[in-house]
Amino acid sequence: MALLHTNRSTGVRRRGPCRDRARPAFTLVEVVISLAIYSVIVGVAASSVVLITRVRAHNDGLWQSEFAGYSAIAQLTADLRTAFSVAEHSAHAVEFTVPDRDGDGADDSVRYEFSGTAGAPLLYRFKQQPTEALVPAVQAFDLAYQTVTPSSGPGANQLVTLIYHDDAPGGSLKDYALDASHPCAQYFLPAFPAGTTKWSVKRVRIMARADGNSNDGVIKVRLTTADISHKPTATILDEATLLETGLDTGYSWADLDFSAANNLDPAAGLCVVIIQTAGTDKAGVVCFEENATTMTAGTWWLTSNNAGGSWTSATQSKSMQFYVYGTYDTVPPTSRQLLTGVSISLRVGTSANTALNASVGVLNAPEVGP
Repeated sequence: MALLHTNRSTGVRRRGPCRDRARPAFTLVEVVISLAIYSVIVGVAASSVVLITRVRAHNDGLWQSEFAGYSAIAQLTADLRTAFSVAEHSAHAVEFTVPDRDGDGADDSVRYEFSGTAGAPLLYRFKQQPTEALVPAVQAFDLAYQTVTPSSGPGANQLVTLIYHDDAPGGSLKDYALDASHPCAQYFLPAFPAGTTKWSVKRVRIMARADGNSNDGVIKVRLTTADISHKPTATILDEATLLETGLDTGYSWADLDFSAANNLDPAAGLCVVIIQTAGTDKAGVVCFEENATTMTAGTWWLTSNNAGGSWTSATQSKSMQFYVYGTYDTVPPTSRQLLTGVSISLRVGTSANTALNASVGVLNAPEVGP
């Protein structure tokens, strides 16, 4: 068997000879221009780095100062809130005591002070320790104080005896029988401390007994204003009811409570008027005293025989047995004040917009001078 051979010619791609292109070099002009541009870029970059560094340093310093300012205000407000007493309070300085901090059992003094010169430090001192700069540089530090004028005297729920007359030495106790036509009255003006601004009557105590004939009597005990002659006027400030059935057959104290006789002028006295308003017979008997060795100052006794239409002349030789209880407010005759709050303004930057402001209430309201 004959083998047939087929010859195939293989196509071969042949590359032409390689041609290398020569890369041209920089000319002298190009080199000079390139160096100039590069120098500008490097200079600008270097300036930027310097500027950024300076700004960063400036901002860091301002931030540190502002942080110190915030910390100082936080410390000062915390101290002021618990202040017990104040030794000095001015526009740029305050010194006061705070609760014991070092365990010696005594209150501790603290002081904050700024000279008022822009750029000076805000200084702090604890007791007698060395003064330290709480904020290194301060542009402004100002303090404003809120105060109130203190008042003294009994509180709203604390009754005190304003005036009384009760069985003075050498006097004679007498009966005054009440009926619809025969009331009695007692003018009184308490001796208040200097500076009293107002007063109130809360309770009146009188010595009385039942008449003994019937038990249907009704007695009104009234507080009225008084005229220049110490006589009752028609102006009734308050009144209370006393029933004959509530009186003993023997003398005893009867208490009458009042709530409307308030904010009274301390220079003007009042009258207690005891008058029978109902009953078929005499409603009761009131005890009074006359010609005691010393009668109570500020008291005058009066009676009427026409249901209070007119009154006898007021006399100081007689006085009802009575007590008046109430309250009064007094402003001391000094210029002392109570510190209730402090406003603080602290500025570390030159711009007014950088001021840090705070207000704090002083819980103990310590006394401060004028």
